[in-house]
Amino acid sequence: PFRLRFIPTRIGDGNDWGVIAAGNSSSLAIKNDGSLWAWGDNTGCQTGNGTPSYSYTPVQIGAEMDWSSIASGNSFSFALKNDGTLWGWGVNNSVQLGDGTNVDKYSPVRLGTDANWTGVSIGGTHSVAARNDGTLWTWGYYEYNIGGFTWNYEASSSPVVVPIHGYAISSLNGEETTNSQTIGLNVNVPNPGNVSAMQFSNDKINWSAAVPFTPSTTWTLGAGDGVKTICVRFMDKIGRAH
Repeated sequence: PFRLRFIPTRIGDGNDWGVIAAGNSSSLAIKNDGSLWAWGDNTGCQTGNGTPSYSYTPVQIGAEMDWSSIASGNSFSFALKNDGTLWGWGVNNSVQLGDGTNVDKYSPVRLGTDANWTGVSIGGTHSVAARNDGTLWTWGYYEYNIGGFTWNYEASSSPVVVPIHGYAISSLNGEETTNSQTIGLNVNVPNPGNVSAMQFSNDKINWSAAVPFTPSTTWTLGAGDGVKTICVRFMDKIGRAH
C-alpha cells in the first residue's frame, strides 16, 4: 500500500548515494560507484527498469557503472555518462526524449551519436542540454515568447540549437563617423561555433546574400548623409535565421 511520509524516512541502509533527482512521482539516484537507480511510479516507464511495474524500493537500471548526472521530470528522465553521451527513457508522446520518435522507452536509449554533452535539464514536455562547445540544445514540445507578448508552440523530435542572442556589431576602428560609404565591422557573437553564416541589411527588409561567419567584415552603407542603421542576422547550424 501507498503511505504518505510527513517526516524524512531513510531509504534502505545504504550510505553510498552520490546524486539524486526527484521527478513527478518517481526518483533517480546515482551511487558513488557510478551505478544508476530508480524507484516510484512507473506507469510512464520513467524508472527505466525495462518494465511498466512500480518499484517500491530502489532498483538498478542496467549494469553500467559510469553514470555521472541525472534529471527527472514528468514521466521521463535523462542521464549523462562519463563519456559525454546522453541517455533518455520514459514517456515520449510529446517527442520529449529527442530520439526522433514518439515511442515510449522502458529503458535508457542513447540520444544521437554525440559524446560532448555536459549537462541536461527537463521541463514539462521538453528538455534542454549543453555541449562542451558552449552551445545549448532543446527538443520536445516547448513554448517560447516573442517580444513578451505572443506565445508560440513548437515540437522537435530531435535536438535543435537554441537561437543565438547577445550578439553585437561595431565599427572596426571604433569610429562613430565616416566619409566612406564602405565601413569595416566587428561582429561579436557569444558562441561563434553555433553560427554558420550571416546576412546584413540597411533596412531590415532587404538582406544581403548569406556569407560564412567571420568576426570582421566590410559593409556598404546606404547612400547619402545622415545617421545610418546596420542590421545583422545569423544562420544557425540548421539554417534558421536569428
